Amino acid sequence: MSTRGRRLNILIGICSLLLTLFFAENLLAIVGYKIDEDAPLAHFSSHAEKIKSINFIYESTTNSEGIRYREIPFEKASTDEIRVVVVGDSFVEGDGGEEPHRFTSVLEKKFSQNGKKVLFVNCGISGSGPIDYWNLLNSVALKYHPDKVMIVFYANDLFDTRLADEFFEPSPVRAKVKQALHDFLPRIYGLMRRIYTNFWLNRKFPSVVRYGIQAAQEQQIPQASIDQWVKNLPPDAVRATDEQWVGASRLLSGLLEPHYWTGSLDISDRESEAKWNYLARLLERMTKTCREKKRPVFFIYAPCPYQYDPDYDELPEKLGLIVRKEWLTETSKFEKRLGNWSEAHTVPFLNLTPYFRDEQQKSSRPLNLKVDPHWTPRGRWLAAMVIERWLKQNHFL
Repeated sequence: MSTRGRRLNILIGICSLLLTLFFAENLLAIVGYKIDEDAPLAHFSSHAEKIKSINFIYESTTNSEGIRYREIPFEKASTDEIRVVVVGDSFVEGDGGEEPHRFTSVLEKKFSQNGKKVLFVNCGISGSGPIDYWNLLNSVALKYHPDKVMIVFYANDLFDTRLADEFFEPSPVRAKVKQALHDFLPRIYGLMRRIYTNFWLNRKFPSVVRYGIQAAQEQQIPQASIDQWVKNLPPDAVRATDEQWVGASRLLSGLLEPHYWTGSLDISDRESEAKWNYLARLLERMTKTCREKKRPVFFIYAPCPYQYDPDYDELPEKLGLIVRKEWLTETSKFEKRLGNWSEAHTVPFLNLTPYFRDEQQKSSRPLNLKVDPHWTPRGRWLAAMVIERWLKQNHFL
């Protein structure tokens, strides 16, 4: 076949593909397939899913924006209605708790009394980090025309800050291709994304032991350390992890990321220092955006259990995770920097650490779930009560 013939066949193939995609897009529209308008880190829109772990089983549902909150119009029903959007990770979303028991739901009930209507729109997304908070703030949270913006930072957020310029610079080519596909074939894009995500979630994971060994070898971790890690693994914990009742990070962090918490809380090396610089730029962007839209913004810090519970899960430490006992009494460097930054930029800041320490000392009842850092009902209630008191005492609401 001549070069001209090959080019003609390629052109015909491309045109056929485009026509097929165009036909499929319109067919999906005819049968009523909705366009996914969720944010980059939001869940699927109008989606129901059963969430399970060793501690809980519950139904999680999202609204049309892909967040775990009931469906409400973007515009307020009346001028008397007050809206607070709350952005953060799984501690905000409420992993481990059904809708009425999340701290944002408790706050909404507490403030919506005596004829007042105060909505705490929960925009928390499990597994997200500070850059994702920024994306979610712009693409979802601000759509609700909030009167206030509350951003909750968890203790590991510094570690979860990605050292990349895509947040501040134009998107890379791959992101532009995805955006173009979403713009011109939104239903096909959404369908492909759902198929891919369902495949990812439902695929069979390898044994946590096999995965840990392979990942450690790729990181060139000494074989002696790998052998010691395997030796210290409790069989029941391995079995629970392989059956996906417990997150794999509980067993893997000590081998693959032993400095996870020192990097997060102590800002102990050049990488975590660089991450703080990125995070500081991110804080500026979020604060500036909220102020330009005349939306007062608050920052809240939520501690990890190693900062207040001396008896919290010891297994990760036995498997190599570095945990400092000083965290139980001192203010971490991350907390100090977040607080100092907030003060310098006149952003109201609430640190939950001392309140969790006081409550932990008063009672032996846990504030965190078993083998899971997320809050128990008592922990969620405590967070709600402290935030409520702080908001009222400072006349923020």
